[in-house]
Amino acid sequence: MVKILIGLVAAIVIAVGGFFGFEFYMQHRVAGEVEAAFEQIRATGGKASHGKVSFDLLSRTVTVADIAGESGAQPPVSVKIGSVIASGVSQPDAARFAADSIDLTDVEIGVEAPTETLLHLTYRARELQ
Repeated sequence: MVKILIGLVAAIVIAVGGFFGFEFYMQHRVAGEVEAAFEQIRATGGKASHGKVSFDLLSRTVTVADIAGESGAQPPVSVKIGSVIASGVSQPDAARFAADSIDLTDVEIGVEAPTETLLHLTYRARELQ
């Protein structure tokens, strides 16, 4: 009876450790993929940065906070996003990902044109779904 109880406890410890280990692995993999996407933008001459990247394994939700970017082209187009939340994510192949829904909050898109009278246009939205 004691051997069965010890085996059961060991199985539970291994299962819990495996779950959290896999979640930790996926968190780092998702953060690496997001950073690689931002690095591609930087490689083309643009500016791109982001805040914290988080991944919830049970709900398959990816959250990227504080996104800021600016194109390298003239006139520069700037984009600021408070957070992007992609729910129900999956990766059908290596080059793409799919999501059931993508929510954007605090979106701001701006463009400046270098003219005699400097044109500055900004569009702000609290939430996009």
